[in-house]
Amino acid sequence: MKLKLKYSKYWLTLFILIWAQRSFAQKNVSFVYLDSLSYQQYLYEEWNGLIKSTRTAYKNDIDYYYLRMRTGIAYYEKHRFMLAEKHFKKAEKLNDIEKINKEYIYYSKLFAGKQADAYRYYYNNEYYLKKAVDLKKKDLSSFSIDAVYFYNPVKDPASLFVEFNNSGPSNGEQLLTLNYRFVNFKLVHDISDNLRLIHGGSFLNKNSYYYSLYDNNLISSEITGLNQIQYYGGLSLTPADGLTVTASSHFIRYSFPANYFGRGASATYIPGFAGNFSSSRISAYKYLGLFNLGGGLSYSSLNFKKQFQKDGRLVFYPLGNLNLYTVSSLLMVSEDDKGEVQNYTGFKQELGFKTFGNVWFEAKYQGGEIKNFTDHDGFSIFNSNDTQTSRYDFSLIHAGQKTNIRLIASYLEYYNNYFDLTEMRTTDLNKIESKALTIIAEISWKF
Repeated sequence: MKLKLKYSKYWLTLFILIWAQRSFAQKNVSFVYLDSLSYQQYLYEEWNGLIKSTRTAYKNDIDYYYLRMRTGIAYYEKHRFMLAEKHFKKAEKLNDIEKINKEYIYYSKLFAGKQADAYRYYYNNEYYLKKAVDLKKKDLSSFSIDAVYFYNPVKDPASLFVEFNNSGPSNGEQLLTLNYRFVNFKLVHDISDNLRLIHGGSFLNKNSYYYSLYDNNLISSEITGLNQIQYYGGLSLTPADGLTVTASSHFIRYSFPANYFGRGASATYIPGFAGNFSSSRISAYKYLGLFNLGGGLSYSSLNFKKQFQKDGRLVFYPLGNLNLYTVSSLLMVSEDDKGEVQNYTGFKQELGFKTFGNVWFEAKYQGGEIKNFTDHDGFSIFNSNDTQTSRYDFSLIHAGQKTNIRLIASYLEYYNNYFDLTEMRTTDLNKIESKALTIIAEISWKF
């Protein structure tokens, strides 16, 4: 039966081509020919040929609802969902009451990764989509948790300060991160048809090597128990087709433990201290065909300084789906350290692609010089006096219907300098360059 159908398909296509030769020889392409050919290609699922035929029709000002639907379905079946959505939306303008067209638009958005946009479209067309999709707002739409372990493999941190002992200012300190453990959770709630609440918190416990010179007294020792507690929240709004606007705030409580160094009467006591830091951000991103373009502004008060960040991001989907994508980002941070302003610039380039099944691989490179910056729409804060110079991330992602799992291995290069306690500012002295490894595991549940 399949063999007979195969031969019938070829004979029918050949007949149509011969029948239409005169039409192509004329100045105008035949409407009847292209309508018949594209319909047959649709029936026999010749998606590549169908796309070529309809492209010829559009170039010759032949455009109507069913032709657009055939083009959209061809791209949809080839999993090029962004291009499919483009043609389905043009078909919608020609006939805005067809349920099947609206179903295709919804699923094209959803499978292209535009979840918030898909939900907004559903609620704007719930009358047509309710039976087929039956999407419901949820008090809790997703929950995720991730754990991070950071490790600096330096074997003898004291040796990094030996040559500095007799050349630095008398009052100052320097802190070198040895390792830390970080746990973070995030919740997403549906507030309305196009508004979501995102919030969460995290806890960080850090071990560092502490070096201090104060009135010619030298302190050099490992310190444990540096803690950081964070809470963040924000609103994500989808006010128009393909547009997402997010506003967020991030609050941080940092505590440095009190310590005794030495023994007996010669022991030196360093009092502990705590500080409250914050960051606020607004960002907007817009889908433009195969691109997602946007950026944001952040204002922060990290590490007792003031930061103003400007950043932009361009995402490109060359296949029209999530199977292959690139992300290019530029970050510019202006940091005011008690009147002394320093400018830092960093950039990121990311490549992601589907490998097999529901598994994706991502590779990311970050370069330039950057510190005390925000990421992920302000929900991630990199608050450290360490200046990052390069970072390499390699990720494996398993995307299931209800559960997503991400594993990340990261290699980081950075440096820090001596802090002058008399002038209360970071100096150019005793630059220590470090390398570190980070392992991140994340799991999220969709409800």
